[in-house]
Amino acid sequence: MVGQALALSLVFVILLAEFMFMSTIRPLVDEGNNFRQITRYINGDFSMQPQMNVIPGYHALVALAMAAFHKTGIFTARLVSMGISILSVAVFYLLTLKIYKRPSLTKTLQYTFFPILFPFFALVYTDILALLLVLLAFYLILWKRYTLAGFVGILSVLARTNNIAWLAFLYVFVYFENYRLNWQDFLKSWRKTWIYWVGFIAFLAFLVLNKGIALTDKAAQPTGVFQTGNVFFLLFLFFLLFLPLNIANFPRIVRFVRDHKWTWWGIIVIFLVYLLTFSSTHHYNEIDLDYYLRNKLLAAVTTNRGLEIAFFIPIAYALFSLCVTTLHEKRFYWLYPFTVLSLIPFWLIEPRYSFVPLALFILFKKERSPWVEWITIGMYLVLSAVLLYFIHNKTIFI
Repeated sequence: MVGQALALSLVFVILLAEFMFMSTIRPLVDEGNNFRQITRYINGDFSMQPQMNVIPGYHALVALAMAAFHKTGIFTARLVSMGISILSVAVFYLLTLKIYKRPSLTKTLQYTFFPILFPFFALVYTDILALLLVLLAFYLILWKRYTLAGFVGILSVLARTNNIAWLAFLYVFVYFENYRLNWQDFLKSWRKTWIYWVGFIAFLAFLVLNKGIALTDKAAQPTGVFQTGNVFFLLFLFFLLFLPLNIANFPRIVRFVRDHKWTWWGIIVIFLVYLLTFSSTHHYNEIDLDYYLRNKLLAAVTTNRGLEIAFFIPIAYALFSLCVTTLHEKRFYWLYPFTVLSLIPFWLIEPRYSFVPLALFILFKKERSPWVEWITIGMYLVLSAVLLYFIHNKTIFI
C-alpha cells in the first residue's frame, strides 16, 4: 500500500505539472466559448453564449467556484477543471477497490494517462466533469445508494446532454441488480428507481420545451438524426489505443473465429452497414484539416474508397477483440449496448463523446498478463506527452 500511495502521489504531481504547462497558453478551440459562458455567470449575466449547445452545468459550477475566491481569469478556470480531473482519478481508484476488493494501480494509471483523455484534464471543457459524475454515480450504486446515485446521474446530464444514455445505463444496472430484469416487478422497483424516472421525465420535458437537444445552434446538433459515425470511429480508436491488448488477443481471436464461423457473416453485415452509413458530413468535421487530427483522418477516409475499405480492417479486428475480451462481471456487459445508444444521436464525429465508455471499459475489463498492462501504460505515457506537447504548441488538436 505504501508503494501505491507513492505512485498515486506521483500521478497527482504529474497532473499538477500538466496544469502548469498548459495554464498560461491562450484558450484552445472550445475553451474560449466555455470560458466566455463562465465569465457571463460570474458577471451576473445568465444569458447563453452563442453556439453553446450543452446544458451549462459545468459552466455554472466553475463560475461558482471562481466567484467564491473572487477570481476571473482562465488560469483559475483551468485550475478548477484540474481539481475536477484529480477528483475523477481518485473516484476511479476507489471504484477499482470496490469492484476488485483491492485497488488496481495499473487500471488507475491507464485511466489517468489515456491519451485522448489526458490532454483535457487541464482544459476548460465539460467532458471531465461529465465523466466524473458518471463514475461517482456508478460508485454509489455499488454501495447500493441508489437514490443518491440517480441524483448524481441527473447532474451528469447537466454537464453533458448525451449522459442521458448513461443515466439509463445506471437505471438498468440498478434494476438488473435487484430484479434480474423481471419486468413484473416494475412497480415494486419504484422505491429504488423513482429518481431515475424523474431524470427521464425532466429530460423529455427539456427536449419538448427546447424543441431539440441543442440549446442555441440547433443546426449543428439536430434531434432525431441517428448516425453510425461515432460508433465506427470509436472501434477504430479502440484498435489503436488498446493495441497491446489487441495483439495479445490474436490467438484467442483465431480460436474464436475457428469455433464460430458464423461470425464472418456478422462481420460482412456490419461491413455493409459501414459502407452504407459511415460518413463525415458535419461542417465541424470539414474544417481545419491540418489542425484537427480526427478531421484530417476522416477527410482522407471518406473521400477515397480504397482508404474507406482499409479503415474497416482495424474496426473488424476491434470487434473480434472485444468478442474475446472478458469483462470482470456479466452485468458489466451492459456497457456495450449503452455505448451505442450514447453515440448514435450525434452527427458530429468527436472522440470526446467516447470518454465515458472507454473509461468504463478500462474499469470493467479483466486484466491480462502484467506485460500487456504495463506496456499499455508505457504507450499511454508516451502518446500523452507527445499529444500534450503539440496541443500546447497549437500544432494539432484531437
